[in-house]
Amino acid sequence: MRHARSLPANYPTIKLLACPRSGASLESNVAACEFYGYPRSTLLDRSLTDITVTPSDAVLSKLVEVSRDKRASFASRHRLASGEIRDVDIQASPVDAGSGSRALVYAIVHDATERKQAEEALRHPALHDEPTGLPNRPHLQARPAEVILTAHPTAPAPPLLLPPPERINAVHH
Repeated sequence: MRHARSLPANYPTIKLLACPRSGASLESNVAACEFYGYPRSTLLDRSLTDITVTPSDAVLSKLVEVSRDKRASFASRHRLASGEIRDVDIQASPVDAGSGSRALVYAIVHDATERKQAEEALRHPALHDEPTGLPNRPHLQARPAEVILTAHPTAPAPPLLLPPPERINAVHH
């Protein structure tokens, strides 16, 4: 476990130091202030539960888990001062607060919004018919079964009747 030190002020990576019990932001660097759009004093007045869209109890549970010497990498969604929601990837680890205090949580936050948008831009054409924008055959076959199995995990997958591909292709010509 590392010892807590002040965060490098001008380091370009978003860094936060938080109390795992309350979620209070104890330290942030310039990159964090720029990313979230808050002055440093305002960001330090906020709890991590204020900037994430994840329910507070789940955030605090994750912080406590990390503080118990459990490094973690996870995805989340954070709300900026502007109200914009951004996808983020977080690497968190415990740090020693010193003088016998409980461990704090050191988090490095990476903005993953553009990557997530690019993934969706690739996934959509793979699952949808280009001319119509409707779900394609493999997607139609997989999705109803997924929905039904989620609602009724013990139920058998229902059959899905679709016209043969040559009949579907005739619509596009």
